[in-house]
Amino acid sequence: MRINTQFPVAVHILAVLDIKKDNPEIVSDLIARSVNTNPVVVRRLFSKLKKAGLAGQKKDGLGFTLFKKAGDITLRDVYQAVRRERAALFDTHKNPSQRCIVGSHILDVLEGPLSSAQHAMEKDLARFTVKDIVNSIMRLDASRRTK
Repeated sequence: MRINTQFPVAVHILAVLDIKKDNPEIVSDLIARSVNTNPVVVRRLFSKLKKAGLAGQKKDGLGFTLFKKAGDITLRDVYQAVRRERAALFDTHKNPSQRCIVGSHILDVLEGPLSSAQHAMEKDLARFTVKDIVNSIMRLDASRRTK
């Protein structure tokens, strides 16, 4: 089982937009090459980011831009923008056996701990911004260049 990759890809996209903000035409093809995915994937994520008011197409229609400063976009904002409506971090199996003591109660018993874990994760993501990610990328890049 793997957790959806839309969140880290969306953070990647926003980091590219901030780092390349002086590039007049940041397009989905350029971003897709950085992510190493199809431009269609990037455009679908842009749709979600736009709906959340984080990023989208420039007013002149040429390329994409951040709608907010990178320091004002928390990772929680990004997570909430790309997750499916009311989707939980943890999915549960839907049809446990009602004849089994565990199967008949497991979903009810797991609801509290899983909800608590989701809340804790979102609270932690709110501590970090896209600018924090960009700054870390720039530090790592500078460190590699000096070696």
